Amino acid sequence: MRYRNTILPWFLAMLLVFATGLAVAQEQAQSTEATETSPMKSCLKRFEALDKKHSGKVSKEEFMASGHGGARAEKIFSSKDVNHDGNLTKEEFCMGAGGGKVQGDPAALCKTRFNAKDANHDGKVTKDEFMVGRKPGGKAEDQFKQKDTNGDGALTLEEFCGDKEKQPPKSQ
Repeated sequence: MRYRNTILPWFLAMLLVFATGLAVAQEQAQSTEATETSPMKSCLKRFEALDKKHSGKVSKEEFMASGHGGARAEKIFSSKDVNHDGNLTKEEFCMGAGGGKVQGDPAALCKTRFNAKDANHDGKVTKDEFMVGRKPGGKAEDQFKQKDTNGDGALTLEEFCGDKEKQPPKSQ
């Protein structure tokens, strides 16, 4: 009986410690799993998997070879390749990932948008280029006029991006 009185409390205490440890471990695993599956992290993992040459860019060939074949895949690639250089950077590939917010250096992202608008690649965005995909009149035209600080009818990168081009990259 004495043996039972000594062992039973010890056994129950060990059982309680074990159960508490399991609960904590399970909670940590779920927390880690949730953060590892964020849209941006998931997108970056897909980018790394596609970047077979480890060049920091995904070529059209790499993109198409990964099972993204077909006309729809070419449209997807073209829509993401905003500077039309035949490669996707991480910013281009993951644009919009992360709860709808674009992640990365604001100056680099603004330059990517500038290059996408600069259809003839002359280093300036004309009013016609700026208005593509926008309704005539209203806010878009006012925005163009506001950005065109020298009044020449075209936006330079500095005018297009404003202070974003001068900002240092954010440390992450």
